[in-house]
Amino acid sequence: MTAALRLAVWAMLMALAVAFILQRGGMRTDLTLFLPPAATPVQHLVLDQLREGPAARVILAAVDGGDADASARLTRALGRALRRDPAFQAVYTGEAGAATAGVAALDRHRYLLSARMDDAEAFDPARLREHFRAIHAQLTGAVPADPARLQRDPTGELRYLLGQIGPSGPGAGEGPWMTADGRGL
Repeated sequence: MTAALRLAVWAMLMALAVAFILQRGGMRTDLTLFLPPAATPVQHLVLDQLREGPAARVILAAVDGGDADASARLTRALGRALRRDPAFQAVYTGEAGAATAGVAALDRHRYLLSARMDDAEAFDPARLREHFRAIHAQLTGAVPADPARLQRDPTGELRYLLGQIGPSGPGAGEGPWMTADGRGL
């Protein structure tokens, strides 16, 4: 058998092996395979959310190196490019107005996310009376609040959740999020 024939047979066997692997085998990119099996209902829920929920579709990226201005310019340019790509539902870089969809999601799920709702008396009549007194004060104050928002959220859970997150996100200043030492985040 000549060297060329051996090489051809070897290449054909390799091609058959690759075709077999691609047809029969599968590639899994699920990082939850490295976690221990769930033992409780809460652990099942967490694993399901990591596999199928919003956390499974989040990509975190950092811009590192260079000075703060260069990192900020690159972050803004990357954010604009990703927002134009229909494959991305939302891109958050810390710029003003970019997190509107995130606030809307917090608003929709405010009672599920709020730690104050774990309290058995969260909707106790006395506590609700306090909330309505606060709403009345906001409506009659020097700068009246939005009556529709107050009517939809009488306990102020959205305001509470936003206060827990912080005023403007991680290290946000003017523009993209930055680390404490001024590098891009």
